Amino acid sequence: MAQPQTGDPYLDRSSQPSAGDPVLPSPGPQPSTSHDDTISTVSQAHVRLPPFWGHDPVLWFVQVENYFRTRRITADTSKYQHVVETLPPSAAAEVRDILLAPPFNDAYTALKDALIKRLMPSEQRRIQQLLSGDELGDRKPTQLLRHLQYLLGDKAVNIDTAILREIFLQRLPCNVRVALAAARSLPLNDLAELADSLYIS
Repeated sequence: MAQPQTGDPYLDRSSQPSAGDPVLPSPGPQPSTSHDDTISTVSQAHVRLPPFWGHDPVLWFVQVENYFRTRRITADTSKYQHVVETLPPSAAAEVRDILLAPPFNDAYTALKDALIKRLMPSEQRRIQQLLSGDELGDRKPTQLLRHLQYLLGDKAVNIDTAILREIFLQRLPCNVRVALAAARSLPLNDLAELADSLYIS
């Protein structure tokens, strides 16, 4: 005896696969974006490099490369593009040849080297400025000392400390030099800090 059907026979038939119906495979796992990739993409989208320092591109690139490390930006092309976007017109004009025809490989390195070479004062010019009698002006003595060390560049660590000390003292006002006479044996950085307190007072 046939069993009575309950409900809609069409619905009953559609809910059961027939022998001739193809069996579709269940969808597999979908690819996902890794956590590191997401961080890298978001980080690059929010990079804001500091304004370009034409007077000291070496120090500017130190800060910029720290930005790149903390934001996991390692691709040469990405670093090149970020720097190009930050350059003011005056600096861009100095590297016009590279911007119009960037090298296929290591474009960032080429741009960095060109900016430093073309914008940093030459060693001869820095030595001339060092010896020309750059006065204290409105700077503190410690700021003057750092400026003298900047003019010396890489040679600041090798130059005789006595020579740098004498150049530094000659730039100070006469009354400060006299007050420092008894403390000339102090390390140069300590001497500059003492000069700060004397100059301000």
